[in-house]
Amino acid sequence: MTDDFAKLTLTLDMPQEVEVVRATIVEGMSKLTHATLELSAAHHLELEGVLEKDAVVDFVSVEAPPRRWTLRVGHVDFVGIQESSLRFVANLYPAMWLLKLTTNTRKFRNMSAEQIISQVLSAQNVAHRFELTRPTEVRKYCAQYRETNLDFVHRLLEFEGIYYTFEPDGTVVFGDTSEDGAPTAGTAAFDLVESAGLSFHDVGIFRFKKGRRVASGAATVNDYNWKTPKVSLLSSKAAAEDGELEVYDYPTGFRKPDQGTRLAALRLEALRVPARYVEGQSNVTSFEPGRRFTFGGITHPRFAGDYVLTEVTHRYVDRAFVDQQDGEGLSYDNEFSAIPRKVAFRPPLVTPRPEIAGCHTATVVGPEGEEIHTDKHGRYRAQFHWDREATGTDQDSRWLRNTQEVQTGMVLARVGWEQSIAYVDGDPDRPFGFARNINGQMVPEYAQPTNKTRMTMKSPSYPSAGG
Repeated sequence: MTDDFAKLTLTLDMPQEVEVVRATIVEGMSKLTHATLELSAAHHLELEGVLEKDAVVDFVSVEAPPRRWTLRVGHVDFVGIQESSLRFVANLYPAMWLLKLTTNTRKFRNMSAEQIISQVLSAQNVAHRFELTRPTEVRKYCAQYRETNLDFVHRLLEFEGIYYTFEPDGTVVFGDTSEDGAPTAGTAAFDLVESAGLSFHDVGIFRFKKGRRVASGAATVNDYNWKTPKVSLLSSKAAAEDGELEVYDYPTGFRKPDQGTRLAALRLEALRVPARYVEGQSNVTSFEPGRRFTFGGITHPRFAGDYVLTEVTHRYVDRAFVDQQDGEGLSYDNEFSAIPRKVAFRPPLVTPRPEIAGCHTATVVGPEGEEIHTDKHGRYRAQFHWDREATGTDQDSRWLRNTQEVQTGMVLARVGWEQSIAYVDGDPDRPFGFARNINGQMVPEYAQPTNKTRMTMKSPSYPSAGG
């Protein structure tokens, strides 16, 4: 699309004015927006001064409502001089992008995924809002282990089947019902048109591809709950097509049968998203991920239907700064991906759960003055050495099971002991203890190596009396 069809501008918190020469903006459901802008400026830009600052991109079109992206400057480069102007390339991202630059190891207790995500985003001043139709269940214990904040948030969202999009002011909006998305702003019904005949007043789709691909058609989840060892947690869900192509996951990360039923359905929906797709090219500037549009019905009734946009790549060029022969006019087009409205969008499970391959040690803790702090299962609480937010109380950890050497034996860990900790399937959320360790404070009962030939078993007195 050419002529004075649209104008894209960039507003930065700086005195120098810039013109946008070229722009590519990629946005998608459950994807961070990335805008690459080539800029023209009469004077040198203070590059360091704009980093992490707000960058507002406005797109004003003749035939469609305006678009706005509120982003942050991630990096900017000086690339040379052309047509007597200084040229720069700026890469812009949403505020949520900064989460990938922060790594943490910490725990969350008695919080839902929604509450955890909200806490992480709020700590980095990321505006957000949840528009969910179902609650996320409370997690008694959830560990973020050597993950970026972004990976941690993505992992929770993928598990819960929650996607996100961005509003014009940069607010992150979380949702779980893509079929209820708002229609494309302005005109929301389009038919196929020929690009060769378009004038700058024409808005339409000039390439439309609708396809079907083979995709996994069954999801089976499974886990084990030691509190109910005889209760099967196996749960499956199959689609009408490709049902023989099963994805089986163990351990999935749930403890109750009804949770497995819900997770199997969510996993299946995520697996089926790629099965039916639409791809195309247009000059509809209002195309936006998460919004829906209607296609066909007149010239192409076979492909008629409602579709939800999942990804849009916008391309813009101001030829006044590019074409020396014909220095007037603007051009814009986009490429888009969409799914049928009746297909529920779920983010794919692509963010790996961290795995702890080896062991940790932790210190057994309990209420002040208590030497043996346990429950009916003989468990104990421990404070992990990596937990920098711990306060030294028994509330700093979860109850941990402890392996016993013999069938009828029971050794209870005492407050102050350093215990070795392993993890079921390497899962940071599922620790258990298996041995006491000697350290600089908890020395052997008998001096070593003087008593190196002795093998002992000793039960300390309670309360402690030194014997």
